[in-house]
Amino acid sequence: MTTVGVTVKLFAGLRYLFGQKEFHVAIEQARDIGRLLEVLCTTPEQRHGLLDESGGIREGFLVLLNGHNIAFLGGAGATLHDGDEVAIFPPIAGG
Repeated sequence: MTTVGVTVKLFAGLRYLFGQKEFHVAIEQARDIGRLLEVLCTTPEQRHGLLDESGGIREGFLVLLNGHNIAFLGGAGATLHDGDEVAIFPPIAGG
Protein backbone atom coordinates (compact mmCIF):
# COMPACT_ATOMS: atom_id res chain seq x y z
CA MET A 1 0.00 0.00 0.00
CA THR A 2 1.39 3.39 -1.03
CA THR A 3 1.21 6.20 1.51
CA VAL A 4 0.23 9.56 0.04
CA GLY A 5 0.16 11.68 3.19
CA VAL A 6 -1.43 15.09 3.63
CA THR A 7 -0.87 17.99 1.25
CA VAL A 8 -0.71 21.42 2.89
CA LYS A 9 -1.13 24.54 0.76
CA LEU A 10 -0.12 27.93 2.15
CA PHE A 11 -1.37 31.27 0.84
CA ALA A 12 -0.31 34.93 0.86
CA GLY A 13 2.31 35.84 3.48
CA LEU A 14 2.46 32.30 4.83
CA ARG A 15 4.34 31.27 1.69
CA TYR A 16 7.13 33.69 2.63
CA LEU A 17 7.11 32.72 6.29
CA PHE A 18 7.47 29.03 5.47
CA GLY A 19 9.61 29.45 2.35
CA GLN A 20 7.34 27.44 0.09
CA LYS A 21 3.73 27.21 -0.98
CA GLU A 22 3.12 23.51 -0.48
CA PHE A 23 4.17 20.74 1.90
CA HIS A 24 3.59 17.03 1.97
CA VAL A 25 3.40 15.52 5.47
CA ALA A 26 3.31 11.82 6.24
CA ILE A 27 0.02 10.82 7.83
CA GLU A 28 1.98 9.10 10.63
CA GLN A 29 3.28 12.52 11.69
CA ALA A 30 -0.07 14.29 11.64
CA ARG A 31 -3.23 12.45 12.57
CA ASP A 32 -5.16 15.68 13.21
CA ILE A 33 -5.00 19.37 12.34
CA GLY A 34 -3.42 20.36 15.66
CA ARG A 35 -0.53 17.94 15.25
CA LEU A 36 -0.13 18.94 11.60
CA LEU A 37 0.31 22.60 12.60
CA GLU A 38 2.93 21.61 15.18
CA VAL A 39 4.83 19.60 12.56
CA LEU A 40 4.74 22.50 10.08
CA CYS A 41 6.14 25.07 12.52
CA THR A 42 9.84 24.21 12.63
CA THR A 43 11.10 27.69 13.64
CA PRO A 44 10.06 30.10 16.39
CA GLU A 45 9.07 32.65 13.70
CA GLN A 46 6.75 30.16 12.03
CA ARG A 47 5.24 29.13 15.35
CA HIS A 48 4.66 32.76 16.36
CA GLY A 49 3.25 33.65 12.94
CA LEU A 50 0.72 30.82 12.80
CA LEU A 51 0.00 29.70 16.37
CA ASP A 52 -1.10 31.54 19.49
CA GLU A 53 0.44 31.16 22.96
CA SER A 54 -1.58 28.03 23.72
CA GLY A 55 -0.53 26.33 20.47
CA GLY A 56 -3.85 26.87 18.68
CA ILE A 57 -4.15 28.57 15.34
CA ARG A 58 -4.13 32.36 15.58
CA GLU A 59 -7.45 34.16 15.36
CA GLY A 60 -8.46 35.21 11.87
CA PHE A 61 -6.73 32.38 10.02
CA LEU A 62 -8.88 30.18 7.81
CA VAL A 63 -8.01 26.49 7.66
CA LEU A 64 -9.81 24.30 5.16
CA LEU A 65 -9.75 20.50 5.15
CA ASN A 66 -10.71 19.23 1.70
CA GLY A 67 -12.45 22.56 1.08
CA HIS A 68 -14.38 22.60 4.37
CA ASN A 69 -13.75 25.00 7.25
CA ILE A 70 -12.25 23.05 10.18
CA ALA A 71 -14.44 25.08 12.55
CA PHE A 72 -17.27 22.77 11.46
CA LEU A 73 -15.16 19.59 11.52
CA GLY A 74 -13.86 19.60 15.08
CA GLY A 75 -11.29 22.41 14.87
CA ALA A 76 -7.72 21.39 15.69
CA GLY A 77 -9.01 17.92 16.54
CA ALA A 78 -10.27 17.31 12.98
CA THR A 79 -8.93 13.92 11.92
CA LEU A 80 -6.70 13.69 8.87
CA HIS A 81 -6.58 10.82 6.40
CA ASP A 82 -4.17 9.79 3.69
CA GLY A 83 -4.75 11.98 0.62
CA ASP A 84 -6.35 14.90 2.47
CA GLU A 85 -5.61 18.48 1.45
CA VAL A 86 -5.29 21.29 3.99
CA ALA A 87 -5.30 24.94 2.87
CA ILE A 88 -4.25 27.71 5.27
CA PHE A 89 -5.13 31.35 4.63
CA PRO A 90 -3.90 34.22 6.84
CA PRO A 91 -6.25 37.00 7.92
CA ILE A 92 -7.05 39.41 5.11
CA ALA A 93 -7.27 43.14 5.73
CA GLY A 94 -7.83 46.10 3.53
CA GLY A 95 -10.61 47.35 1.42
